[in-house]
Amino acid sequence: MNPLRNVAIALVCLLFLSQVGTAQAQVMKVSDLGSEINNVVTVEGFVIQYREDPATTNVYHLKDDWAGVVMIRTTKANPNVGDRLRVSGTVTIDPKLNTPSIIEDGRTVLISAGAIEPKPPVKDSDGDGVPDSADRCPTEPGPASNAGCPKPNYLLYGLIAATVIVLGVFVFVIMKMSARGRAEEPRPPVSAPVETAAPAAPEGATIRMPEPAETLEGATIKMHAPPPGTLKLLPGYFEVVAGDPKLKEIRLYKTSGQTEIETTIGRLPGEPYKHIQLKLPTVSRKQAKLVFSNGKYTLINYAPEASNPTKINGMEMSVNESHPLEEGDRIGMGEVELVYHTR
Repeated sequence: MNPLRNVAIALVCLLFLSQVGTAQAQVMKVSDLGSEINNVVTVEGFVIQYREDPATTNVYHLKDDWAGVVMIRTTKANPNVGDRLRVSGTVTIDPKLNTPSIIEDGRTVLISAGAIEPKPPVKDSDGDGVPDSADRCPTEPGPASNAGCPKPNYLLYGLIAATVIVLGVFVFVIMKMSARGRAEEPRPPVSAPVETAAPAAPEGATIRMPEPAETLEGATIKMHAPPPGTLKLLPGYFEVVAGDPKLKEIRLYKTSGQTEIETTIGRLPGEPYKHIQLKLPTVSRKQAKLVFSNGKYTLINYAPEASNPTKINGMEMSVNESHPLEEGDRIGMGEVELVYHTR
């Protein structure tokens, strides 16, 4: 045999083997594509899914021998699901998934699925590479490490929570300042006649009450006022805040030398200076009683809860229940509402 011919054949074989080795060396793992952005690479694997995308290019997914999956964008003929392909193209970053993908330049069919009936395409509504059967968020693209759902934006959630807390603190401070301003607002002085005590009666003598100087009568409240200089005015007063637009306050008088002074309240008329008449059908005939002792008032209820209850600070009182009055206590009897003030 011609020696030159043998040398030529050997050179051709070496060239072929070097090309094969180079081609094999160029085949990359899908997991290594992140370092090859904008470079041309070659990958091998099986087509596991094909999806038409009329807005841009058609897409199929290639799974390599190391279980890595990469999305291939192509303008060529549709590949068959199950074909083993060698694909070359430029590596880019998918804008939706922020993962590497390949724009196909060339394709070689290594193993054809042939007449094998392809499996039905796996539905992937959001195109994130996670099939809908395993995708917890099938309408929102997300990585497979998060079950196909977008990763939560903890920074946004933190900003929202901080905003809600700041607004809550701001509203709380405003309410506290408003309440403090109302509490510190000076109350206008109440003009009232200065009453002097009547001369003490001898022990055992019958005390005769003076005839009323006038009748204080509004739309619903009726009581009597003594002549000046006859009866001592008791401390504190009751502000009329509802039920009678005419009378603004109720003051009580000391009618005897006793330490306990009682003033009844009810729908029927009563003894002057010892009774407050509330002319309302929602008030019982004998509604309640005010007892003044040791410089303080105590409210005692007689009205049953089922008919015309007496309320103290919005709470219904039971029969014979007593309540020592403090500054600002609100007393409700029918439509009439009173607020007690110590001075």
